[in-house]
Amino acid sequence: MGGTYNEVTPSLTLGKNNLNISSKSSSSSQNPASSTSNSGQTNIKSQEAGQNWPPSLQEFVNTSFIRSSLLSNADKITFNTQLQSLMEKALSTGKIWENDWKSQKIPILDKSCKKLELECLTKKPRVKNQEQTPTSTVFLPPPKRQKTKKKQMTTDTLRSTLPATPNISNKSANTELAGLKGGKDSEFNSAEKKKQRMARFGAESLTPEPFKRTSETSSTKVIIGKCEDLEKHYLRLTSEPDPYRVRPQRVLEKSVKFILDKYKKDSQTGYSYVNNQFKSIRQDLTVQHIKNDFAMQVYETHARIAIENNDLGEFNQCQSQLKYLYYLKKKSDKALSNNVYTVELEFTCYRIIYMLMMGNYSEIYKLKLELCSNTPKPKGKKQIELLDCIEKAFLLQSYQINGDYHKFFNTYDYFKSIPSMKLAAHLIKHFLVSKERIKSLNIIAKSYRKLPISFMVEELKLTNKTEDDIDNWNTFLTKYNLLQFLVLDTDFDCSASRGVLQNIVVQNGFRKIDIKGQV
Repeated sequence: MGGTYNEVTPSLTLGKNNLNISSKSSSSSQNPASSTSNSGQTNIKSQEAGQNWPPSLQEFVNTSFIRSSLLSNADKITFNTQLQSLMEKALSTGKIWENDWKSQKIPILDKSCKKLELECLTKKPRVKNQEQTPTSTVFLPPPKRQKTKKKQMTTDTLRSTLPATPNISNKSANTELAGLKGGKDSEFNSAEKKKQRMARFGAESLTPEPFKRTSETSSTKVIIGKCEDLEKHYLRLTSEPDPYRVRPQRVLEKSVKFILDKYKKDSQTGYSYVNNQFKSIRQDLTVQHIKNDFAMQVYETHARIAIENNDLGEFNQCQSQLKYLYYLKKKSDKALSNNVYTVELEFTCYRIIYMLMMGNYSEIYKLKLELCSNTPKPKGKKQIELLDCIEKAFLLQSYQINGDYHKFFNTYDYFKSIPSMKLAAHLIKHFLVSKERIKSLNIIAKSYRKLPISFMVEELKLTNKTEDDIDNWNTFLTKYNLLQFLVLDTDFDCSASRGVLQNIVVQNGFRKIDIKGQV
């Protein structure tokens, strides 16, 4: 529907002695009649445009193009030709200001008009720049519009020369068409034309209705769950939520307990099951707009389980939502409970380490500024310990940037010694230390020829105890093909390993952590 209208897009250059109207219609560009019309157009540059054209002419051209949108492709070509000829006739005879454009007719649009002629005024013509008493038939352009039009008339399209032609589609098109004056456009508003518009736009009413977006009404609608299932498979929503497939909070509370008990007691229950169930619970919370303490508990539990199973994508989604939930909690509860603030500090530490893993230093600086500005005085031993861990997490960034591997691995050892920070130590161990060890070993190899393995193990916080562990010395060397540089199982040949270590550090993707689910 909109495409049919857009087939005729007016292009008009109004100048002192220059007028050009053309169509973007592909059919008109290939038609000989259109080509003949265009070849006869003048190319004189427009000067002082904008102050020489009456507003009634602009209104006439705008209205004519709106009416032409209902024509067939062949009639549109004829319309372009007739309008072009009419404008050229008005220019050549000097009747631009004398012509009654409000009464002007075009044969292709007005069947009662058999010949293309100007509707010249019978009264005294308007003399430019001379004061006159306005009458019902003399059209004086407003001075302010004349000034603004001077800039507009320099372009080659009607849309920049005249007021923007309305984009007609569906009900808005019917509104624009119905707004034209019936006296002058009796043909346009005839019963036959109305039937054509009804057929074109469907059986819609010509009376405009307020515009409503389906997505807005659905997003603001609050769903009250009626499902009683403790377990429910997670599926992405592709339509309006069904209340009989959504669980209310009382059922979700039972579901969380049931799933956690099953996860802890049943060895056959893996992470994929728990992750799927918690995503389903989070979905039910979202569609019901539940953002209370229970929602925080769900996201915190899911985030911790995701860390334990090295699922960074799910952890990131949870911690992003938790930041928003903590904000809402503080906003609604000025006397924030000690427990909520303590948990927030815990996840702040995880968030810093996560940003360090991603190399998002700017976000770490922002977070540091927020904490320095808004962190209240800690209460109790637990909060003091967590604030100390947050400070250590910020220091990890400084050590990583400066290449201070000695302090970096001592800080890693510190996190392992704090029971409440075992998940923070888990993140560092599985996503940071291996790459930091290679970078550190590369620095060491450039400074020494040979070093004792005992020194290397102590400096990089490795161990010889548990095999197949990230912190195991032999596992670490095997992973990066460095066993060949061991000398009698007592020393490490630094000078021989320099080239290999440098290639590992500079290779593509070494510094990236590829995860799913980032937001």
